[in-house]
Amino acid sequence: TAADVYAVDMLVTQIEDAKGLKKRIGFEHIIETALGMQNVHEIAQASKRNESLHFGVADYAASTRARTTIIGGVNPDYAVLTDADADGA
Repeated sequence: TAADVYAVDMLVTQIEDAKGLKKRIGFEHIIETALGMQNVHEIAQASKRNESLHFGVADYAASTRARTTIIGGVNPDYAVLTDADADGA
């Protein structure tokens, strides 16, 4: 909510002031819940530090209890250390 953004802005401002920092930190927000989407306009206007808003589709779907079979898709370029390599090792 906008109150969350305002609270973080206040804390970051206090830290910057206490440390004597001149360059201000910018905020990027991720809208991941139905509550966030409902308040997106207020969130966007809650701080002069706001630089961008992003939409987290998977967490949003979970927050609305949407039935999904897959979010995104398997990318053949992605792997984890336990995946077999081309030789099967």
